[in-house]
Amino acid sequence: MIIRTSVSHGFLILSYSVVQICCSVVTLLPENRFWVEHEWSFLNFTWPTLGKYIAAIGSGAYVPENIVPTGLKVYNDSIYLSMPRFRSGVPVTLAYIPMDTSLKQNELLIPFPSWEMNDERFCANLQSVQSMEIDTKGIMWVLDGVRINDYYKCPPKLVLFDLNYNGLFVNSYTFSNEVCLQNGGFLKDIVIDESEGGYAYITDNSNIDPGLIVYSRTKNRAWKLRDRTMFPELWAANFMVKNQRIESLVPIDGIALSPKPTDETENRTVFYTSLTGFDLFAISSSVLKDEEFCRKDRWRSYVKFVGKSTDRQTE
Repeated sequence: MIIRTSVSHGFLILSYSVVQICCSVVTLLPENRFWVEHEWSFLNFTWPTLGKYIAAIGSGAYVPENIVPTGLKVYNDSIYLSMPRFRSGVPVTLAYIPMDTSLKQNELLIPFPSWEMNDERFCANLQSVQSMEIDTKGIMWVLDGVRINDYYKCPPKLVLFDLNYNGLFVNSYTFSNEVCLQNGGFLKDIVIDESEGGYAYITDNSNIDPGLIVYSRTKNRAWKLRDRTMFPELWAANFMVKNQRIESLVPIDGIALSPKPTDETENRTVFYTSLTGFDLFAISSSVLKDEEFCRKDRWRSYVKFVGKSTDRQTE
């Protein structure tokens, strides 16, 4: 389900996968009521030809029940959706729809930036996108880094597109295996710091090598921080979701960036937490930007404990 608020113009995506996907776009009225703007019982796309659509169904290249939307961003008059290729049968991993469309149900998604860029046969194209972020200049930073199965042989990368020019390709940075594993890496979430040429702070949710990745757009370099605060907490693994006991151990996942200060000389704060965990941690952006300092152990003394969540039972 995707929720839109008329007050803040924000969106929230909620989805689940059983036999099919259910998604909805809902708007919040001033009286705090919601209404549906877009909804899907399954996700389909604007195929180039009917023949290619029929062929994809027959070959298993398109399997609707395997398509799960995970990320959603809004820019100008478009809603962008990411759909990681956790399984086969996902022909498109990044797509969009116009916000002003008259269709409300099962609207066809348009591959972004094109069908060709979603062709997984070539490593230069988008392979499996978990999430993305759009900066104030209209540049979309795309995390093409779901490498948790043997399905993909291409290394993880960060791809930039300019939304002001219909998704014009800007740059692609391929992460080394020392920063994000080609077999086992999971680039989960991203926040953008536009100071000093632009930095991306990325959570690597890998069960093998979890950590916090920093990418400098000016240097076109990336480095990784690893710390015990980014590991799952064993005592947090046993919790309930809809009366089902969850015992998964999932490392660093969520990330957030403090608001941009009015004084541009001030640093921002990056917050992060493990999915299986109660504790929230923070570190200054000035520490993360210093690649050489991050290669030493002293940076860990700048990690701050922010708070703790005590309730992990979800109805």
